Amino acid sequence: MLTKFWTSNKTYKTENLQFLESAVADKDIQKLKFSIAMAFRDVLDKDYSDIFYKIILETWHEEHEDIVEIVCDFKEERYCDALLKIALEDKIYRKFDDENESTLRKCVNALVAINTKKSKDILEKLILTKNLNVRFALDI
Repeated sequence: MLTKFWTSNKTYKTENLQFLESAVADKDIQKLKFSIAMAFRDVLDKDYSDIFYKIILETWHEEHEDIVEIVCDFKEERYCDALLKIALEDKIYRKFDDENESTLRKCVNALVAINTKKSKDILEKLILTKNLNVRFALDI
């Protein structure tokens, strides 16, 4: 069944949004991971924005890197404060970042994509941390 699901052209956005809501309500990490994978497969759009905004800073899951990558495409200013928090609080939100700090870099990319005064101000704050990965992400 899963082979058919992954190889078919059918999209399951409505079902996935319901499944994602259920994952969040139940705080079910496996359902969340599956929903994120399904959302990437079905092409994410702004219909997903509210649910990811609701959980971006939740600590019951460890999918922050994937969620940051997702919200980069939304380009919504409301994510700026959450992106800053994730970028600065590595012990809570970036437990799996290695020396390349991929989640931090994705936060920088998302802030660049948002491209508002607020996101630019936050980028300036991140530059002041003198973290080389912030500069590297900006240089790319």
